[in-house]
Amino acid sequence: MAGSASKAVGDEPATPCSLWSDLPADLAGLVLPRLPSYADRARFALVCRHWRYAAKPVLQSSLPSPPTLPWLKIVDAKGDTFRSLPDGELHRIPAQQAPLLSANMGWLLFKDADGRHYLKNPLSGEILRLPGHCKPPAIRHDLQPYSSSSSSSSSSSGSSSDEFKIRKLIVSTRDDAIAALISHHGLPPGVACCRPADNNNDATWAWSTGQVISPFAGDAIRYEDMAVFQGRAYTVTPGGDLVAHDIIRRLGSTAADVEVEPRVGHVIRANADQLDGAYASLPCGRRSYLATSARGDRLRLVRWIVPYKVRWNPESAAAAAKTMAFKVFEAADMDKDGGGRWVELQRLDDGEVLFLSADCSKAMSIDSSTLSSSPSSSSKIYFADCDPSWFRGRPASICPLRTTCGVYDMRTKVVSRISSKWPISDRTHAAWFFPFVEHSMV
Repeated sequence: MAGSASKAVGDEPATPCSLWSDLPADLAGLVLPRLPSYADRARFALVCRHWRYAAKPVLQSSLPSPPTLPWLKIVDAKGDTFRSLPDGELHRIPAQQAPLLSANMGWLLFKDADGRHYLKNPLSGEILRLPGHCKPPAIRHDLQPYSSSSSSSSSSSGSSSDEFKIRKLIVSTRDDAIAALISHHGLPPGVACCRPADNNNDATWAWSTGQVISPFAGDAIRYEDMAVFQGRAYTVTPGGDLVAHDIIRRLGSTAADVEVEPRVGHVIRANADQLDGAYASLPCGRRSYLATSARGDRLRLVRWIVPYKVRWNPESAAAAAKTMAFKVFEAADMDKDGGGRWVELQRLDDGEVLFLSADCSKAMSIDSSTLSSSPSSSSKIYFADCDPSWFRGRPASICPLRTTCGVYDMRTKVVSRISSKWPISDRTHAAWFFPFVEHSMV
């Protein structure tokens, strides 16, 4: 009996292992949108043909899927180091040169050996070459609200130049155009627009440069950041003034057709002291950023304020006692011909967080468990900055509370690290990059 019993046990068939392809397609389709990492979503379709098929209707659906979290672009000697949220996975994007900056929609800005700018999507390999020449902006000597440029006097050199620097770039699919914050040597930055041409044909497109408002002759307003909102480009000054610029939707079929000046004008005339509140009279480094809400229906201003100590200033002690702060405002009454205003927010919308950097900023509505184990991850600002010059070159001993990379909680006013597991410090120079490839997995 022992032998027969032993034979019965030995002959018992093994339970077959379930295959990944056995996962029902409807369940696979539910899993995909819940993966917060872009890399994980890309790997999803590589598991098997069954999962690739399940991913197709999700990616092609007109219904919005939860957004994928961005990558942190580390500014270092290699220039190709990225870490993805929330796991901090390391990604390296090989390139002959380090990217100049990160734009939206998965684009990175490069400059080739001939000094020509171009955009490249490092995930799809797509390349979009940008116009090589740009006319300096006209300087308008008035304080007109948002109105036709023909009603004001302006001056410009009128000559096109290939010596210019792109400080920020936004691809607007709604307007089929690209808006850029561009500066020429010795001139204030201005907004330039172009519309991508078929086959990157230089003969069919060029930068269309607008105007820069100047309240006094020779003293043009300086723009610190730019955002595209409801079909217009908006810039913000160091003092919080909001200026609107038309985006040209159709630039014509020849380079001559694009030589037009878009309308430009004041929307909000801000009082910097009122914006900064208790920080107004203190020695601080300040920087203004623009970003739209997660739903895209509101335009916001973020003031990043860093107190610092100055020996000869009697208010240094008060400044040193204050922590670094972020103040968030929302634009109101934007249709009142220069009579708009900023309304301060104490928190963002429920489930909303903001990724803030000089290169690219974006608000997202995310699940509370996506980024943090805390009960609420909303109303947090994930900030990064790759340009420390706005600290005015002050060392950490003078500006001890500065942190170039971290998380600011609008509720508690506390700054924390993005992740204790990442090999980055609060002095890391970085910017956010939002990977994106349209229907990349179908």
